[in-house]
Amino acid sequence: METSICAGDFLNLQISRKIDLFLGNIICFLLMAIELVRRIMPLKYFDTKNIKKILLIKPLGLGSVVLTMPSVSYLRKKYNAKIDYLTFESNRELIELVGLIDEVIAIRDSSIVEMLFDTVRALYKMWREKYDVVIDFEFFPNYTLILSYLSGARVRVGFYFDGMGMRSITRRYLLTHRNYYNYYRHVSEMFLHAAMIVDNNERLVDKEKIYNEMEKIRDSVIAKIGTQISEMYRTCKKENVKLLILNPNTGELNASLRKWPVENWIGLVKKLNEENKKMKILFIGGKKERKDTELLIEEIKSKVKDLKVDIENLAGNTSVKDLIALLNIGDVLITNDTGPMHLSALSKISVIALFGPETPILFAPLSKNLHVIYLNLYCSPCATVFSGKVSACQNNLCMKGISAAEVFKIYKSIDEGS
Repeated sequence: METSICAGDFLNLQISRKIDLFLGNIICFLLMAIELVRRIMPLKYFDTKNIKKILLIKPLGLGSVVLTMPSVSYLRKKYNAKIDYLTFESNRELIELVGLIDEVIAIRDSSIVEMLFDTVRALYKMWREKYDVVIDFEFFPNYTLILSYLSGARVRVGFYFDGMGMRSITRRYLLTHRNYYNYYRHVSEMFLHAAMIVDNNERLVDKEKIYNEMEKIRDSVIAKIGTQISEMYRTCKKENVKLLILNPNTGELNASLRKWPVENWIGLVKKLNEENKKMKILFIGGKKERKDTELLIEEIKSKVKDLKVDIENLAGNTSVKDLIALLNIGDVLITNDTGPMHLSALSKISVIALFGPETPILFAPLSKNLHVIYLNLYCSPCATVFSGKVSACQNNLCMKGISAAEVFKIYKSIDEGS
């Protein structure tokens, strides 16, 4: 099975943002007017002890879906309820593999027609299910806010931040529980807080408990795919051969900014080659990234003299399950800030994560074997949730400044410590 693991396969991200901003604002304004009229007749008190059905919404981002899993586990333990998850089709395999969700409501995003059709179908599903609680884990888009409100749920939780114009105003009225966006806290903590405030009882969010819960989820996933891990080991791993997994790709969102430059990857492989150790390098990525990955490998082979390491291109040839199995037999993952980086939390692999336009304070993977390289330039982070993950930057010095020598030094420290 071949599955693209790029975050967000929307036909055109820029067009989708514009539709969400302009048309979404109009729809949200109309829904706010309806809500103001509705509030003339107060609803009967709803006791959160009677919660029977919960819907979670997080369409975009494989990595972000991973970060919601400790929150899902919290809800599963706290409420004896049916818990469903609305997301894009590309995230279905991961959610079903983790196994904490009763039903996945998947929306295809490969075309605007499919997305509209599946959105209408999802709304019909919501009305039929009559969810008590909807938690919107997405950051500020109108699309998911509209779905939350139209679900008819008595409890609607979503992100809120003052000073965002119309979006702040409509969220103030369309949400029943506002989860304040805190850019000093890790995203997984914000997601967990969203789950905690359902019963109006805010608690201290313990990050260590999030890591511990993620480890339990990891162990459960590893147990489920044990056979696949064994098969992957047989085909990819050889005795006394170091297995490095390199991810030079980033998906479609700000791809040019988040990528470590080609010449840096070439420099890294050159240094690895000089080690004169038995080593295999596997390059990973999505279907759409296979060609770029192949071009990178060709450049490596042409510029690295006397290449001894075995190199293979797996971009586009791995399902999510395959990739998790692969991460569980690899020695080190070196990756840009993207989905596979977060999938590493479902394995015990050592990770070297390269951050630039975003900050690891918010988006570091939930892996304890983690080594982050982040230059923390004055202009970083520039692609934030407030800018819709869009940046005007034309020269990503935050990634160019990470040298191959620095990455290799961390790799050596991991290798010598193993």
